[in-house]
Amino acid sequence: MATPFDGEGTLDLDGAATLARALVADGNEGLVVSGSTGEASALDDEERLSLWRTVVEAGDVPGIAGPTSNDTRHSVERTGAAGEGGGAGMLGADPHKNTPSPAGRRAHCTGEPTTTRRPS
Repeated sequence: MATPFDGEGTLDLDGAATLARALVADGNEGLVVSGSTGEASALDDEERLSLWRTVVEAGDVPGIAGPTSNDTRHSVERTGAAGEGGGAGMLGADPHKNTPSPAGRRAHCTGEPTTTRRPS
């Protein structure tokens, strides 16, 4: 799902709720919010959490949160917060701005699920 911003570049939570409801009305059976590409990198942690909660409350379908960051510890913290936000699952991804070793990738991807009971 695209993340709406207003004309000043501020996160538009009302627009996100409207978009979530429209996507569900159009037949979408789930929504991925702040995935690993696109505008999610422009959001701070509080904005991401607000966005996840808004979409989960507005949509009547599973919401998948994208908590990934290039920093493993930060990704783990975001995953825990996203799980508390009520999403149905998490979209984890390798750190895409740097290139860790295979062992580093495993550590990154296995650390995230330890902070939530939601599927990831």
